[in-house]
Amino acid sequence: MKLPLDLALARDAAVMVVGNATAGLLFLAVHMVGGRWMPAGEYAAFVALLGLLWIVLVPSSALQVAVARYAAEYCHASETELWGRLFRSVMRLVTAVGLPAAAAWLAAAGPLARALHAPSPGTVRWVGVIAWLSIYAPVISGALQGARRFGWMAAAAIVPGVVRLALAIPIACSVGTASAMLGAYAASVAAGLAAGGWPLRRAAAGAAPLDLAPFTRYFLPVAGGQLLLYALMNADLILAPRLLEGAVFHCYGKASMLARTVLFLPMPLVLAMFPRAVVSTRRRTLLQPAAMALVLSVGLAAGLTLAPRLALRWMYGVEGAVYERLLRLYAWAVVPVAMVNVLSQYLWARHDVVALAGLAPVAAAYVGLLWTGPRGDPLSVITSLAAANVAACATLAWRVRRLWRGGGR
Repeated sequence: MKLPLDLALARDAAVMVVGNATAGLLFLAVHMVGGRWMPAGEYAAFVALLGLLWIVLVPSSALQVAVARYAAEYCHASETELWGRLFRSVMRLVTAVGLPAAAAWLAAAGPLARALHAPSPGTVRWVGVIAWLSIYAPVISGALQGARRFGWMAAAAIVPGVVRLALAIPIACSVGTASAMLGAYAASVAAGLAAGGWPLRRAAAGAAPLDLAPFTRYFLPVAGGQLLLYALMNADLILAPRLLEGAVFHCYGKASMLARTVLFLPMPLVLAMFPRAVVSTRRRTLLQPAAMALVLSVGLAAGLTLAPRLALRWMYGVEGAVYERLLRLYAWAVVPVAMVNVLSQYLWARHDVVALAGLAPVAAAYVGLLWTGPRGDPLSVITSLAAANVAACATLAWRVRRLWRGGGR
């Protein structure tokens, strides 16, 4: 029996909530272990390098959006053969592009490490290895998401978390370096590829190549928009080693990572919304998950504001006025980031591929403000993050309104 839209959305969102919540808890557990047992400087460097990784993974994130978009259309029309051909063709494409790109990154690791104040060229090389492995993950996740196979998608998110935590505990207790932790991250990504690829092995077997010209025309502007989105989300983490020093830098790394849990809860709603928005023009396809995402993110930000000491003790075993002040401010600063994620995914699902072009001046102003702003002032960094993402949220909300007035496409 086919469920009504709202019940089906609730069911799929529930599956993704459980899967993402489990994966999120495992992710937090890794940072709990790292924040408690790694040297403070090494953990702060690890967090900064993760911010760099998220920027490098812009093409990967755009791939998931593009694959999910076309997979949703093919599966909605019961064209499963095209779904398999799409998966196989995109996997071939990312292999052809990814290998030389990874080689170029490894060759440039030394200059990049000096420019970013990274602990060593080896840590930057690990970022490149993780990025190379990760270009396959969104192809797998996008194919599963577009086909609404959310159970397998949840499994593919949980397996890497289990592997990462299993490796992080002995590494943090013994080696304790950012480089070793990044190595564990790479191994976990490989495990996730194996888990997510298992249900797709037959769908793509022997599939003929598919013309990827329409796919590429969709992917490229989405990748550009994703770059702007990730700059708004992660520029503060990447530039933190340049902007902050000593104990303040160490406090900022832990407070920012804990506060970003505000972003985790709404993500299952976004994942469940996307394939439906591809084939539905109804406004509630956005309004319902957006309202729920706002409630979840505001609720968690309020919780961190009311009990920052408890959250810091539970997560990292630390306390102090600086930690608490940064955590309170940062938790509210990332609420608009959560809403930007919801709006951007909806616009891409509705085929508005250039929707995020309007974020270019916002992102440029934000990065420029961070780069030229005062050093050693974490409050200024957090305020800039909040202001930039409020502006981005308003820009995308205007774009959605314009889309609806034009008929939904």
